[in-house]
Amino acid sequence: MKDLTSLIADLGNKDKLVRQAAAQALEEMSDSQAVESLIAALGDKEWPVYWEAANALWKIGLRAMGPLIATLWSEKARVRSKAADLLEKMAPDWPKTKEAKRQVPEFIAALRHKDSALRADAAWALGKLGAPRAVEPLIATLQQDEEGKVRSAAAAALGLIRDTQAVEPLIAALQDEDPSVRKAAAYSLGKIGDARVLKPLIEVLQEENSSVRLAAGVALAEIGDTRAVEPLVIALQDTDIYLREEAVWALVKIGLPAVQPLIAALQDQYWWTREAAAEALGEIGDARAVAPLTAALQDKRPLVRKAAKKALRKIQYKGP
Repeated sequence: MKDLTSLIADLGNKDKLVRQAAAQALEEMSDSQAVESLIAALGDKEWPVYWEAANALWKIGLRAMGPLIATLWSEKARVRSKAADLLEKMAPDWPKTKEAKRQVPEFIAALRHKDSALRADAAWALGKLGAPRAVEPLIATLQQDEEGKVRSAAAAALGLIRDTQAVEPLIAALQDEDPSVRKAAAYSLGKIGDARVLKPLIEVLQEENSSVRLAAGVALAEIGDTRAVEPLVIALQDTDIYLREEAVWALVKIGLPAVQPLIAALQDQYWWTREAAAEALGEIGDARAVAPLTAALQDKRPLVRKAAKKALRKIQYKGP
């Protein structure tokens, strides 16, 4: 077998088979001195090469974590992406490590990089790190960056950090011209859960964009405020199945205050609303729903009848 120096040199060979063989050999060797070169090989355009490089880094394990974290603000997008994937699989708790915390200033600085993809990735990393000192730079990015994908990443990061200082900027971002930003802002407001967010989120349920409406439904579910019941029941009429599912989940989380409005929704003109209402009533499990659900067994739509039958079984199982 070749020595370490030769194998590292082979990672730069023009022949992809030589590069792949070198990465395989370095995996067997499992020497931390090869980490930097293997990380660089994550950017190889040939998937067998970067696959073997990732396997080698996986085998080296935690000894590779520090350099991998530092790679998250690399200017090479492919390397950043592969490093992030590897960290998530190899060490899911990497944001809690000292190595990660030491990189916070570098990620904050990267928010001003000329490469918009790097700015977005830096925002994502700061959110994962939950760094309080990143809140103000992220708010500035949310308000000032020209790229929607960067503002969206900043909004999502602020939700992960959950600092109430971000509430007003995130509420303002619900009016952003880019739907991905509005969606991320809605999700994040739900995570923060401040009392100021309920009214703006309820208003977003009337959004034209279904993905933004969906995010508002998820956010309201996180908050679990009873004032959200009526708009969430209305959201069951939406033609977007994913939004309806999130509205069901939100109503189930709210619980008993949602029962009577859901019973009324069993008479809705849209079959998918009736189906969703039956599903939610079954999950809540309140006995008041038994008679209306029994009547729904005669619904003209098979999926509604099926949902009602399933709901009745769940309520019966839960007992009085």
